[in-house]
Amino acid sequence: MSGQFAALANHFSKNTCLLIGLSLEDQTLRHLLRQHARMNPGHVHYYVRFVDSVVRPDEDTCSAERDANFEVFNLVTLFLDRDELASLGRLLVMPEIDIASFDEPSAYCFYLSGVPGTGKTTTASFLRNLITYDEWVEARPESLVKPHDELTIDERQLVDDWILKQIGIKNKHLVYDSQSKPVGVRLVDRCLTDPIAFTEHSQWRQKARAVRTAIAKHNRPPHPGHVVVLEGDPQELAVRVMAQNKQTSVDYTTKLQRDMQMLYPNEPGITHLDLTGYSVHEAVKRIARLVHLEPYVECDIGELIRRVESGVIAPG
Repeated sequence: MSGQFAALANHFSKNTCLLIGLSLEDQTLRHLLRQHARMNPGHVHYYVRFVDSVVRPDEDTCSAERDANFEVFNLVTLFLDRDELASLGRLLVMPEIDIASFDEPSAYCFYLSGVPGTGKTTTASFLRNLITYDEWVEARPESLVKPHDELTIDERQLVDDWILKQIGIKNKHLVYDSQSKPVGVRLVDRCLTDPIAFTEHSQWRQKARAVRTAIAKHNRPPHPGHVVVLEGDPQELAVRVMAQNKQTSVDYTTKLQRDMQMLYPNEPGITHLDLTGYSVHEAVKRIARLVHLEPYVECDIGELIRRVESGVIAPG
């Protein structure tokens, strides 16, 4: 409390830690973890809870303790007996290429989607212990701050061409990185297919074809991942966007959010999160829970593009 553990608190904020042989009954450790969780709501650590292989806690007990530790301390709790702890030790020193050869997935990708103002970039900045990708690879043109339906024909063409180029480059980076470093959790600001929702309804199929072409230019398949669509109250979202000196309106935000819902249907691999009324801390915590504790199902982005291109997914 007097600051003598400041170095350890700083270490927690800068690194992802695996806590082994420690007890959460330790008041100093509890204080440091609670403080870290308040200041860094999206940054988790891992805690090994040693259990007896014979008298093992039931699943309900484990689930309750796991949820409590995550909510209060930002800890992902691993209930391990002696043999499982030995396996964890072997994994920690195993080359990544060997881990990637297992049947279980070793790489996870989450796309953060949603209309402007939902907090995608802010959320990504809090999830410090993940591999993150910014919305744009290069500096964006000034015309990008205007709503898409208010752009002139020339401005719209310039913006569309620039965005398609960004999509191709971002996907190339994702595919290359997942092959060169096949273990880890990646968080991507904006999904590859988001530009479709910003397009006039009559142009959805054409834009899907343009997205597919932009990705194919780099000879890489669309990188799959779990799509997380952030949603909120349109009036609140519009105020946030205007506070950033960008142009928008409640009507435009409402329409765009409805189009996002049509582009990303409720199905495995896609999660819609309504964050209306959430504080930044609560929103980040909810997304961190989805990433670290909830089942991971991938959305086939290439198949999603084909469904839009063929008219299976279309604005109603």
